Amino acid sequence: MEPEMPYPIGAVVRRLIRGSFFHYGIASEYYHPESKLQMIYQFGGPYAGDLEDSSIRLNVLNKIWAAQSGTHTHFRIGLTDYVLFSEGKDIEVVTVPEDPFPVIQRAKSLLHKEDYNLLTRNCEHYANYALHGTWESEQSKDLTVGKVVEGISLLFGSIFGKKGDN
Repeated sequence: MEPEMPYPIGAVVRRLIRGSFFHYGIASEYYHPESKLQMIYQFGGPYAGDLEDSSIRLNVLNKIWAAQSGTHTHFRIGLTDYVLFSEGKDIEVVTVPEDPFPVIQRAKSLLHKEDYNLLTRNCEHYANYALHGTWESEQSKDLTVGKVVEGISLLFGSIFGKKGDN
């Protein structure tokens, strides 16, 4: 079975979380050895398996961003296959670099870090760092009153709604 590589290596990809919030990643050069699916470097997001750390912070995150069955949501930078990354939603290619090598090198240099912060180190910051070497996020720059209200309703809806509602 040939590996499935539907996204250009080093491309910035994203998919909708809810409302106008997106989850970003970098299309990797790796594919899963069993499924042959292309892997995505991501900062935070869905990962296969059970949650190993049951800290309050991660428990709240998993309540807000309800992972699919057999997965958990985490704050670290890691690799996941594009099907899990998508969580059943369409993946959009945002940018394809001319030279993917520096993008992949920067993405790899941050693997396993766990310093996620919504305003200063989110998945879009990470994707832009890998792409350009700068920590930028339009999502956190554009935190208007409407976005803050949308985020708060996402938080409360996740906490008080049924797990898995999107």
